[in-house]
Amino acid sequence: MIRVAHTLAEIGAGYEAARVLAAIALRAHDSDPEIEAVQLLNEWGLTVSMVRQGGAKDIIAKVANAMRNRRNSDTTLQHVRNLIELGFYADAAHLLHQGMMQANESMIERAWGEFLHRYRLSVELLRDNTKGAGNELVDALQAVHQQNRLRIQIRFLRAIDPEASEMAERLLWHTEPRKLNEGDGEKHRPFERWVAHGDDE
Repeated sequence: MIRVAHTLAEIGAGYEAARVLAAIALRAHDSDPEIEAVQLLNEWGLTVSMVRQGGAKDIIAKVANAMRNRRNSDTTLQHVRNLIELGFYADAAHLLHQGMMQANESMIERAWGEFLHRYRLSVELLRDNTKGAGNELVDALQAVHQQNRLRIQIRFLRAIDPEASEMAERLLWHTEPRKLNEGDGEKHRPFERWVAHGDDE
């Protein structure tokens, strides 16, 4: 039903989408669907009580604005990916910083989470306005992009020379920056730590 609500919002039926999410939140107490419904409403600038008591016109406007921001975010993210592939890391870093400053936490998790996870970036770094933070972000984008390209080349090499590809993988593993202990696990990557911290507040 969450997906149905999102589809309704995308086709312009924002009021109906919000009503569906509010109904899910009221009926599915202490469950994943309730949590996701509330999060999506919050992303749209709404709460369950606002949907139940508010007028259709205001709700439609809020949902439409949120969907417009989401589409802009998706476009920005694709532009960032293209810039990284072309090697324009400074331009990509600038766009990322702008996107993070304009997005709320729910939007970041939903629209940018996979990208931040892949590039092992923290939201704090992307929002950092201190001197030198921009250079650190540029360096991080370049380093991870080059590592990802090497991984692709290693996969091709595996089909030709498995032994050489295994040696290359070990070399890549040893050259990757490792700020965390090996036993920390996936959940301690920068983006997961930021999300977990937000949930605890």
